Parts: sequence; C-alpha cells; structure tokens
Amino acid sequence: DYAFESDPSLAKLDLVLRPEIEVRPYQTEALKAVVNQDSQDSSKHTVKSGIIVLPCGAGKSLTSILIAAAIKKPVLVVCSTIIAAEQFCNEFLRFTTLMASKTGMFAGAKKWPFNGPSGVLFTTYTMLVDNKNRASDSKRMANFVHSTDWGVIILDEVHQVPASGYSKAITKLKARVRLGLTATMLREDEKIEDLNTIVGPTLYHAKWKELADRGYIAKVICTQIETSMTDIVQKAYDAVQPSNGNQNNMLGHSHHLKSLLAILNPSKMQICQRLIQYHEARGDKILVFCDHIDAIKLYAEKLDRPLIYGGTSTEDARNLLQRFQIDAQKEQINTLFLSRIGDTSLDLPAATVIIQVSSHFGSRRQEAQRLGRILRAKKRSEKGFYSRFYTLVTTETHEITFSEKRRQFLEEDCGYGYQ
Repeated sequence: DYAFESDPSLAKLDLVLRPEIEVRPYQTEALKAVVNQDSQDSSKHTVKSGIIVLPCGAGKSLTSILIAAAIKKPVLVVCSTIIAAEQFCNEFLRFTTLMASKTGMFAGAKKWPFNGPSGVLFTTYTMLVDNKNRASDSKRMANFVHSTDWGVIILDEVHQVPASGYSKAITKLKARVRLGLTATMLREDEKIEDLNTIVGPTLYHAKWKELADRGYIAKVICTQIETSMTDIVQKAYDAVQPSNGNQNNMLGHSHHLKSLLAILNPSKMQICQRLIQYHEARGDKILVFCDHIDAIKLYAEKLDRPLIYGGTSTEDARNLLQRFQIDAQKEQINTLFLSRIGDTSLDLPAATVIIQVSSHFGSRRQEAQRLGRILRAKKRSEKGFYSRFYTLVTTETHEITFSEKRRQFLEEDCGYGYQ
C-alpha cells in the first residue's frame, strides 16, 4: 500500500472534483475499495494497486478520476486508441477544476508534456512500446514518460495489457500505484491471470444486472435471429473443400471463405436492412458490427450507411461519431457500421440498438463490450425503455456454435435473457 499523504518526493497535483458533479453510490464504493482514508491521521491514508470492473456506461472514467483526485500526485492515463485518449482528457477537464495547461498528450501526432512539476498525461499503449525508429519529438516524449515518477497510472481497457509488448512496456514505467479499468475480465487466451502480477487483484466488481435494475445503465433485450441460407449460397458453402496442399493455410482459407458466405447470406442482409428501417423510423440510433472488413464494406455500400474501420482516418471517424451523436436533421447519422475497431473505447451515449452480423468466433469479451455500447443510452431512465441487441446468425454453419457460447455468457455472467 502507498501512503500518499506522507510522500513529499512526488509533486502535489491540484486536482479537485467540480462541486456539481454527481457521484453514484457504487463509484464511491469503488473509491473506498482502492483508497483507504478511514484514519483521522492523514499520514496513514493509503491506496493500493488493482483493477476496477464496471460495465461500459457505468462511469469508469469518473471513478478513476475520483481516485486520482484523492491521491493528488502526477497521473499517466493509458488508452487503447487516440480518440479514447482525447475523450479521457475531456472527461478530466469536464469533471475537475484541472487547468488545460496541466494536461499533456502523447498520442498519434499530438505530443506535448504538461506544464510544471505535476500534471496528467494521456497516451496509448502503442506509444509506450519501444520503437527504434521514433522521430525526435516522440523520443523526447517517451523519455519524459519513462523518467517521470507517476503517482498513479490509469490503464484503460486493462484486459489488453497481457498482449505481448504492452505488458513489458507497462512494467518498465515508474509508478507508486497502477489502476486497471475494464468492463470485463475476460480474454479467450486465459492470459487474464497475468494482470494479477502486472497490475494487481480485482478490487471492485459491479454486477451489470444490479446497475440496470437500479437505473444506472440501460436494460437490454437480447435477441438472436436465425436465418437459413438461400439455395445458391448453401451450394457454394457446401462446395468449399479444405485443400490437401498446405493443410494449415488452406484450412484457414476455407474457414475464411465459409465465414464470408455465412455473413453475406442475402437473407441475413435483408433482415439487417429491415431492422435498420424499423429502428430508424422509431428514432433509434443503430450500430451495426461486423468483424470481416470485406463483408462490412459491402453491407455499408448496399445499405447506403457510413462505415468506420481501421482504414478510416482519425479525422473522418471523429466527424462521423459527432454526427451520430447529434439529433439535428441536416447533419445527423442514425446508423453507423463498425468493424472490430468499435468494440472498445468509443463513447457513444446516443446508441440504443446494436445489430451484430458477425463476431470474433465465440469471444465472450467482445460480446460484453459490444453490449456495453448501448448500456449508457440517454433514454435509459424513460419508463419502459429497453436498448436492443440483435445477433444475426446463419443456421447450419459454424456461427450457431459460436453464438451459443456467447449467449451462455450473457445469460449466466451478465444476467441478460436471450429471446
């Protein structure tokens, strides 16, 4: 445990929550699980390293800001994308009295330190990984990050840290406390256990269903729609044979081809189109997810809706996200197609409906993260309001097996019924 009040070696950070900010009871519980301020003697106040698990939309950022404001030492915030780092920076400025000059950025082309001996720096996991070919300004910023003694490092989407390279980069940083944030302690490769060593144990874990019942996050109706293939596509699917040439490669290729046919099943596209039309007419905001880049490009083109994927520039993505959030008739976007890039770190409180046309095998974490995109729906407090989560599945294909695994997770771990 770190006795932060009695450590004069780190410069104090003037970080105070704005008086009008409303803190929810479970956020206070999370704060108490991490920071011990029970003693009358402030020199005995301590903070420990570990992980906070809160559903998307339950205010993970604010919870971590509460902890940083209690410690009042230099903060490093590590995010998964540039947009997420910018969003986190905006939250610090919105929720606290922190001056903009006390924030620094080391993400993409934005590279500047904060002013003075203490502040908050925002970066991404990618920027922390050693890169021999860094430009001089990046080298200077990397040196700043590594030479600074951080009071607390906030690791957003901490489940990504066990990825090779990231964990090594994190352990090299000098920090009194490491605080991980995630919506789900799941990785399909079982490496989640590594977080115990790299960050610390889970200190607070809020149950999704409980928060929904208390009105903090939206209630969700999950629906799986199963559709069979058209005869032509079924014939093509059955005709795909693994070649005896390079077994591994070809098996991979045949699986790729079969999954593409299952996604591009015309009946599935038709159902997707009808759901979009139905929900747009009701004034909903819809996110359509597909992991397969070629397939999602085709869907977006055929259904004439905008798309954000890895090849979309940060500027275009930012513009589309802003237009998705607004209700003005002229500029607004009501449906947005997203590749796997939309699984994490996009702040989209306007979204009320998700349509999943394909997903990453049976990944439970991905299912939870996608569901999280509609948990903070702005209308969540309206009587009788439910967000909707649709999974479209082609029958008699591998999609059925994978969807069962994910469905079981949502029912058992998150408490959401499927229909």
